[in-house]
Amino acid sequence: MNVVAAIVLCVAAVAASTAELGAAFRVLRQQPGHFSGGAWSDDVDRWGGRKHQVMTALAEALGDGKHTRAEVVAVMGEPDHVLTPRDPMFRQAYDGDDRRVRELVVYEWRGMHDFLFFTSDGQNVFGADWWMALE
Repeated sequence: MNVVAAIVLCVAAVAASTAELGAAFRVLRQQPGHFSGGAWSDDVDRWGGRKHQVMTALAEALGDGKHTRAEVVAVMGEPDHVLTPRDPMFRQAYDGDDRRVRELVVYEWRGMHDFLFFTSDGQNVFGADWWMALE
């Protein structure tokens, strides 16, 4: 196998893996947990539980500065919230100084108690980070 073929196979495997993670996230986000009014669920609520692991992997895969907001939404589904600098939570969650960032594309892990966000200008994604209540 030549180098180009190996790279193509590697890229295809990463894309499939990201799509599989996205599918897992879309299922897990529908499961109620303690922070959304349901009973405690290790898969959904526990630090290091399945939902936390999947979201962490998606943050790494999609928050690398090489993806668009549309690609994130295609993989993860519509965000739970989109925060702008007018929202008080925007500055609580994002303390960076990248002037390109105009919005935080938010996906709840445990409600607004702990969430993953992607920094974006509305079209491009520059990074991903977590906001945690740290109780």
